[in-house]
Amino acid sequence: MAEEQIEEKAKTFLKTIKKGKGWTNPRGIKRVPLLSSDDAIVGNLWEDVDLKDITIGDYWETYRGIKVELLKGDEVVGMMWIE
Repeated sequence: MAEEQIEEKAKTFLKTIKKGKGWTNPRGIKRVPLLSSDDAIVGNLWEDVDLKDITIGDYWETYRGIKVELLKGDEVVGMMWIE
């Protein structure tokens, strides 16, 4: 898939996801799951930020799809996966 196609797909997908119920692990690290329209977990946020403030960062292809960094400003605040 071409770079422009991946970025467009990631931006489009980001507009369709929603935040799930956040939780904190025993080490005190916060996680907020990102859910697709059918409530499948497609990523997570490491900070509870507004999805409207998120932009797409770097990405890389894996055997399970494409992992995309989610940015707020210059800081990576989560990841999402697209196919």
